[in-house]
Amino acid sequence: MKYLYYTSEDFALDEQFQQWVLNPDADTNQFWEEWLATNPQKQKEVNDAIELIKLAGLSEDHTANTYYLEVWHQLKRNNEQNSRLSLPVWKYAAACIGIGMLIVAGLWWKYSISPEKDELITYKTGYGQTKSIQLPDGSRITLNTNSKVYLYGHHWKRQSERIVYIDGEAFFEVVHTPDHKRFIVNTPHKLNIEVLGTKFNVNARRNQAEVYLQSGKVKLTSNTENLLLAPGQMAEYNLSDKQITVHSVDGKACTAWQNHFFVFDDEPLSKVAETIEDYFGVKVRIADQSLAQQKITARIPQGNIEVLLDVLSAMLKITVTRKNTEIILHQKQV
Repeated sequence: MKYLYYTSEDFALDEQFQQWVLNPDADTNQFWEEWLATNPQKQKEVNDAIELIKLAGLSEDHTANTYYLEVWHQLKRNNEQNSRLSLPVWKYAAACIGIGMLIVAGLWWKYSISPEKDELITYKTGYGQTKSIQLPDGSRITLNTNSKVYLYGHHWKRQSERIVYIDGEAFFEVVHTPDHKRFIVNTPHKLNIEVLGTKFNVNARRNQAEVYLQSGKVKLTSNTENLLLAPGQMAEYNLSDKQITVHSVDGKACTAWQNHFFVFDDEPLSKVAETIEDYFGVKVRIADQSLAQQKITARIPQGNIEVLLDVLSAMLKITVTRKNTEIILHQKQV
């Protein structure tokens, strides 16, 4: 999850990513190939980071790389204290780390430093938690479990747009501002939700984003299309085909998590398993794929995974077993 909002510089500074670039093996190849297959929108950042590591001359000596990164972070700390880096800092960097890391530092200067320092404001929840927060403009966000939103304070104070980034699920209550500032929610899937004043729910996990509109009006923008959503409608955007589909839904089911309930309406077991993983932070495996498309309709209290598993076992007549941190669902033996 942490890689969804990484820039090319963030990837280049990540030790696991460096290990893959400098000394790949079967495990790292599999991880990054699968991650890129799930998140193809990050391919450019990954390619740029690979080039950055090669240009910088980093090696498999992680001790040396750590030293380089300490110099990098010193440059960053200096920037937080001063709007511009002074010439002596660059001379010091050149003496310490040579031209290779100056390439890295130069790219960091190009992409990260601006005359006005921007403040990153982050709100997040852990597994099994929800949280209600108030934004600087008075709008409210209710965060579902295992979710994060963040914004840049400079944009909220001085720009013509109110931009929020989300990874996970949240319910938004957006207030109208006297100067008609647009409110925009960005998802990792490059689906943007634009509003003026409204209430809506966003669920942006895995390779899919869902937007349910309770009241008001929102505009959805992807790389391929734009559309307006009406109250009572849900839009689903899948990263694989990059298409937005819209249909009417039961709004109470979409926002039941705010009252600490799971509501499944003819949901396949495969989707229920994903919900369990997202909420409780465990791995769920469906041993018999014939079970994956079995449907369930139920309203189940959140907070106790054992209650949820007992309901699934009784309704679908399946056996639930645990193996270390993995939950396995399979057919009951006759």
